[in-house]
Amino acid sequence: RDLPAALTEPARDSPAGTFPTLEAVEWRHIRQALDAAGGNQTQAAQMLGIDRVSLWRKLKRHEAKGGA
Repeated sequence: RDLPAALTEPARDSPAGTFPTLEAVEWRHIRQALDAAGGNQTQAAQMLGIDRVSLWRKLKRHEAKGGA
């Protein structure tokens, strides 16, 4: 009950009864941090507890997979 809904509810685009992938949860978390930081990647990385380069790599990896 202490887990966020993103981890306890099935993803909207997943078959009923399945959980979102770790990658989907990670991407949602990254987007939330970027939104909270007003798009500032350095601040978002700090919020996420990772360095800016790691965040940049995750963004590029998602972009390469056709993400928004």
